Amino acid sequence: IMKGVMIDRKQTPMSTQPFHAPLPFILMPGLQRRVWIACLVLSLLTASLPGCSRAYQAITVCPSGCMCTANQEGIAHAAAGDVVMIGAGVYQENIVLAAGVSLQGAGASATIIDGGQRNSVVRGLSAAIGPDVALTEMTLRNGRAVNGGGMLLQGASPTLRNLMIEDCQAVALGGGLAVLNSGAPALQGVTLRNNRAANGGG
Repeated sequence: IMKGVMIDRKQTPMSTQPFHAPLPFILMPGLQRRVWIACLVLSLLTASLPGCSRAYQAITVCPSGCMCTANQEGIAHAAAGDVVMIGAGVYQENIVLAAGVSLQGAGASATIIDGGQRNSVVRGLSAAIGPDVALTEMTLRNGRAVNGGGMLLQGASPTLRNLMIEDCQAVALGGGLAVLNSGAPALQGVTLRNNRAANGGG
Protein backbone atom coordinates (compact mmCIF):
# COMPACT_ATOMS: atom_id res chain seq x y z
CA ILE A 1 0.00 0.00 0.00
CA MET A 2 1.39 3.41 -0.92
CA LYS A 3 2.26 5.65 2.01
CA GLY A 4 0.04 8.66 2.49
CA VAL A 5 -2.90 7.10 0.71
CA MET A 6 -6.07 6.48 2.70
CA ILE A 7 -8.04 3.44 1.70
CA ASP A 8 -11.61 2.82 2.80
CA ARG A 9 -11.84 -0.92 3.42
CA LYS A 10 -15.63 -0.83 3.84
CA GLN A 11 -17.02 -1.95 0.51
CA THR A 12 -20.54 -2.30 -0.74
CA PRO A 13 -21.29 -6.00 -1.38
CA MET A 14 -21.37 -6.80 -5.05
CA SER A 15 -24.66 -7.80 -6.54
CA THR A 16 -25.13 -11.52 -7.08
CA GLN A 17 -27.58 -10.95 -9.91
CA PRO A 18 -26.27 -12.06 -13.32
CA PHE A 19 -25.48 -9.37 -15.87
CA HIS A 20 -27.76 -9.47 -18.88
CA ALA A 21 -26.24 -7.58 -21.79
CA PRO A 22 -28.66 -5.64 -23.97
CA LEU A 23 -29.26 -6.98 -27.47
CA PRO A 24 -27.44 -4.06 -29.20
CA PHE A 25 -24.38 -4.92 -27.10
CA ILE A 26 -24.45 -8.56 -28.26
CA LEU A 27 -24.66 -7.49 -31.90
CA MET A 28 -21.70 -5.04 -31.66
CA PRO A 29 -18.47 -5.87 -33.55
CA GLY A 30 -15.60 -6.96 -31.30
CA LEU A 31 -13.66 -3.65 -31.19
CA GLN A 32 -16.79 -1.56 -30.68
CA ARG A 33 -17.87 -3.89 -27.86
CA ARG A 34 -14.51 -3.49 -26.09
CA VAL A 35 -14.73 0.30 -26.35
CA TRP A 36 -18.26 0.20 -24.93
CA ILE A 37 -17.08 -1.90 -21.97
CA ALA A 38 -14.14 0.45 -21.30
CA CYS A 39 -16.43 3.49 -21.29
CA LEU A 40 -18.86 1.76 -18.94
CA VAL A 41 -16.10 0.82 -16.47
CA LEU A 42 -14.64 4.35 -16.57
CA SER A 43 -18.02 5.95 -15.93
CA LEU A 44 -18.65 3.65 -12.96
CA LEU A 45 -15.24 4.36 -11.45
CA THR A 46 -15.45 8.15 -11.77
CA ALA A 47 -19.02 8.23 -10.49
CA SER A 48 -17.88 6.52 -7.28
CA LEU A 49 -15.17 9.07 -6.52
CA PRO A 50 -16.26 11.86 -4.12
CA GLY A 51 -15.84 15.38 -5.42
CA CYS A 52 -14.90 14.39 -8.95
CA SER A 53 -17.75 16.30 -10.55
CA ARG A 54 -15.69 19.52 -10.63
CA ALA A 55 -11.94 20.12 -10.51
CA TYR A 56 -10.49 23.15 -8.80
CA GLN A 57 -9.42 25.78 -11.29
CA ALA A 58 -7.59 29.06 -11.68
CA ILE A 59 -9.60 32.10 -12.76
CA THR A 60 -7.39 34.56 -14.64
CA VAL A 61 -7.76 38.34 -14.37
CA CYS A 62 -5.81 40.92 -16.37
CA PRO A 63 -6.50 44.20 -18.19
CA SER A 64 -7.08 42.31 -21.46
CA GLY A 65 -6.89 38.79 -22.85
CA CYS A 66 -7.88 36.88 -19.69
CA MET A 67 -11.07 35.27 -18.47
CA CYS A 68 -12.00 38.42 -16.53
CA THR A 69 -10.90 42.06 -16.44
CA ALA A 70 -12.02 42.78 -12.85
CA ASN A 71 -11.12 40.93 -9.67
CA GLN A 72 -14.63 40.94 -8.24
CA GLU A 73 -15.83 39.41 -11.50
CA GLY A 74 -13.21 36.69 -11.09
CA ILE A 75 -14.37 36.01 -7.53
CA ALA A 76 -17.97 35.79 -8.72
CA HIS A 77 -16.97 33.11 -11.26
CA ALA A 78 -14.97 31.11 -8.72
CA ALA A 79 -16.04 28.30 -6.39
CA ALA A 80 -14.54 27.24 -3.07
CA GLY A 81 -11.00 25.99 -3.66
CA ASP A 82 -10.39 28.09 -6.76
CA VAL A 83 -7.64 30.69 -7.09
CA VAL A 84 -8.10 34.02 -8.85
CA MET A 85 -4.79 34.69 -10.61
CA ILE A 86 -4.36 38.45 -11.03
CA GLY A 87 -1.94 39.64 -13.68
CA ALA A 88 0.18 42.77 -13.63
CA GLY A 89 -1.74 46.03 -13.76
CA VAL A 90 -3.56 48.66 -11.71
CA TYR A 91 -7.14 47.71 -10.85
CA GLN A 92 -9.54 50.39 -9.62
CA GLU A 93 -11.64 48.24 -7.31
CA ASN A 94 -13.02 47.62 -3.85
CA ILE A 95 -13.05 43.86 -3.35
CA VAL A 96 -15.25 41.69 -1.11
CA LEU A 97 -13.75 38.28 -0.36
CA ALA A 98 -15.66 35.01 -0.78
CA ALA A 99 -15.32 31.85 1.30
CA GLY A 100 -12.75 29.42 -0.08
CA VAL A 101 -11.56 31.68 -2.91
CA SER A 102 -7.94 32.91 -2.89
CA LEU A 103 -6.37 35.83 -4.75
CA GLN A 104 -2.82 35.63 -6.09
CA GLY A 105 -1.10 38.58 -7.75
CA ALA A 106 2.04 38.77 -9.87
CA GLY A 107 4.06 40.55 -7.17
CA ALA A 108 3.57 43.57 -4.95
CA SER A 109 5.24 45.85 -7.48
CA ALA A 110 3.23 44.46 -10.41
CA THR A 111 -0.34 43.85 -9.20
CA ILE A 112 -1.92 46.92 -7.60
CA ILE A 113 -5.48 47.21 -6.31
CA ASP A 114 -6.42 50.89 -5.95
CA GLY A 115 -9.44 51.62 -3.79
CA GLY A 116 -9.94 55.13 -5.15
CA GLN A 117 -10.78 56.33 -1.59
CA ARG A 118 -14.28 54.91 -2.06
CA ASN A 119 -14.13 52.17 0.59
CA SER A 120 -11.74 49.61 2.06
CA VAL A 121 -9.66 48.15 -0.74
CA VAL A 122 -10.44 44.62 0.49
CA ARG A 123 -13.16 43.48 2.88
CA GLY A 124 -13.67 40.10 4.52
CA LEU A 125 -17.07 40.25 6.19
CA SER A 126 -17.67 36.73 7.48
CA ALA A 127 -16.14 34.09 9.73
CA ALA A 128 -16.47 31.79 6.70
CA ILE A 129 -13.36 33.57 5.35
CA GLY A 130 -10.78 31.26 6.94
CA PRO A 131 -7.07 30.47 6.55
CA ASP A 132 -7.79 28.63 3.30
CA VAL A 133 -8.49 32.03 1.73
CA ALA A 134 -5.10 33.53 0.83
CA LEU A 135 -4.21 36.97 -0.50
CA THR A 136 -0.69 36.99 -1.87
CA GLU A 137 1.73 39.00 -3.99
CA MET A 138 -0.05 42.34 -4.47
CA THR A 139 -0.33 45.95 -3.28
CA LEU A 140 -3.46 47.45 -1.76
CA ARG A 141 -3.51 51.22 -1.87
CA ASN A 142 -5.60 54.37 -1.69
CA GLY A 143 -8.50 53.00 0.37
CA ARG A 144 -10.63 55.07 2.71
CA ALA A 145 -13.25 53.83 5.17
CA VAL A 146 -14.52 54.24 8.72
CA ASN A 147 -12.44 51.20 9.74
CA GLY A 148 -9.71 49.46 7.77
CA GLY A 149 -8.92 51.71 4.85
CA GLY A 150 -6.65 49.12 3.25
CA MET A 151 -8.36 45.99 4.55
CA LEU A 152 -11.30 45.39 6.87
CA LEU A 153 -11.70 41.93 8.42
CA GLN A 154 -14.87 41.42 10.43
CA GLY A 155 -14.60 37.97 11.95
CA ALA A 156 -12.54 36.86 8.96
CA SER A 157 -9.19 35.06 9.27
CA PRO A 158 -7.54 34.85 5.86
CA THR A 159 -3.87 34.21 5.12
CA LEU A 160 -2.04 37.37 4.04
CA ARG A 161 1.34 36.84 2.40
CA ASN A 162 3.76 39.18 0.65
CA LEU A 163 1.42 42.17 0.60
CA MET A 164 2.02 45.91 0.57
CA ILE A 165 -0.74 48.05 2.13
CA GLU A 166 -0.06 51.73 1.63
CA ASP A 167 -1.53 55.22 1.42
CA CYS A 168 -4.84 54.26 3.04
CA GLN A 169 -6.84 56.00 5.75
CA ALA A 170 -9.60 55.28 8.23
CA VAL A 171 -11.84 57.67 10.12
CA ALA A 172 -11.72 55.50 13.25
CA LEU A 173 -9.58 52.35 13.40
CA GLY A 174 -6.80 50.83 11.32
CA GLY A 175 -5.74 52.98 8.43
CA GLY A 176 -4.02 50.04 6.75
CA LEU A 177 -5.67 47.04 8.42
CA ALA A 178 -8.54 46.69 10.89
CA VAL A 179 -9.36 43.29 12.43
CA LEU A 180 -12.68 43.19 14.28
CA ASN A 181 -15.12 40.65 15.73
CA SER A 182 -12.48 38.06 16.69
CA GLY A 183 -10.88 37.82 13.28
CA ALA A 184 -7.41 36.26 13.33
CA PRO A 185 -5.54 36.61 10.03
CA ALA A 186 -2.15 34.97 9.51
CA LEU A 187 0.42 37.52 8.27
CA GLN A 188 3.68 36.77 6.52
CA GLY A 189 5.75 39.37 4.70
CA VAL A 190 3.08 42.08 5.02
CA THR A 191 4.30 45.70 4.87
CA LEU A 192 2.14 48.64 5.96
CA ARG A 193 3.29 52.17 5.20
CA ASN A 194 1.95 55.70 4.95
CA ASN A 195 -1.44 54.77 6.38
CA ARG A 196 -3.45 57.05 8.70
CA ALA A 197 -6.30 56.72 11.17
CA ALA A 198 -7.62 58.31 14.36
CA ASN A 199 -6.55 55.11 16.18
CA GLY A 200 -3.96 52.70 14.83
CA GLY A 201 -2.62 54.16 11.62
CA GLY A 202 -1.11 50.78 10.66
